[in-house]
Amino acid sequence: MLTQTASLIRWSFLCIVAGLLVVSLSPTAQGQISLWDFESLSGGTTLPDQIGSVDGTVNGAVSLVPSGAGVSGLGFGNAGALGSTSGDLIDLGDVASFDFGTSAFSVAGWVRPNSGSSNNLYRFVLENGVHNQGGFNVVLGRSGASFRGKLILDVKGPTNISVFSDTRIDDDNWHWFAVVSDGATATMYVDGVLQLDSKSVAGTTATAPSGSNANIGHQLDGDVDQLAVYNSALTGTLDGGASGTLISGPLYDLWQQSFLQPGDANGDGMVNLSDLQILGDNWQSTTATWAEADFTGDSTVNLADLQILGDNWGFGTGPDVSFGEALAGASIPEPASLLLLGSALPLILRRRALR
Repeated sequence: MLTQTASLIRWSFLCIVAGLLVVSLSPTAQGQISLWDFESLSGGTTLPDQIGSVDGTVNGAVSLVPSGAGVSGLGFGNAGALGSTSGDLIDLGDVASFDFGTSAFSVAGWVRPNSGSSNNLYRFVLENGVHNQGGFNVVLGRSGASFRGKLILDVKGPTNISVFSDTRIDDDNWHWFAVVSDGATATMYVDGVLQLDSKSVAGTTATAPSGSNANIGHQLDGDVDQLAVYNSALTGTLDGGASGTLISGPLYDLWQQSFLQPGDANGDGMVNLSDLQILGDNWQSTTATWAEADFTGDSTVNLADLQILGDNWGFGTGPDVSFGEALAGASIPEPASLLLLGSALPLILRRRALR
């Protein structure tokens, strides 16, 4: 009995230490400073920022609906549905962390604009700033204009520039997007494809005037999901052909997160020993892709990725061995294996408790 108690104490201590390691070493992916996943509304009125502290306050016609982003069964749970009137939005307040000035920034996420909308105005995914003064918007073009229904990145004053998607996206379908300013040029990706338009951002400032509130979904008349803001210029490698499609890099991984099962590095529909071996082979790499077990999109393979793999262990076929047994036999360089085993203890205990 004393031996069992001592063993339990040792396990508990290691679990606490491992949990602290996971928290302290989990990175912010590629400079991600805000993420709204729309899984829940706190108190029915507040949209939590999962990364930063920019929580939003619901105004008007805003609700949560099942998300259609990504592949059925591997999607993102809920999405935010916003109405078409000027009062329908999620107020973010005056956000100092969005004051990028002439520095790099990116915005990425999923949007499903309603077709045939009665809204004849601009339909905002993310609004932050004032024309001719400063800030940035991700917005759909208004009716009556040649760019109606196209996705637009605006970077504002004193010179204003706009980057347009190749085609309209107000078609009732989900579209992944990323808009990127590297401090010199602004570009856009839609559904994994680099759009033809790009603009110099010389003479613009992405810093909004003091007192101007940012918001999500102002008169959007559609749905939005997994909306994220970064204080860096996200990058990706293109296929080199005429299509300009992403094939690797942080942008590719971000796009593909909704099409791949978390923890499935080799894309075979299962999370098992093969994926753990890939993670071990690339442990502490800082240039990794999804196929090299970077499941968080930060190009690094570390405890956060191990946590994701452990949480999804056995997906597809059921585990042939326990996660703990797999870790013990994995070919992971020392001293990484010790740290990995420690970080896995909470996962092992949780699975034992569920049996």
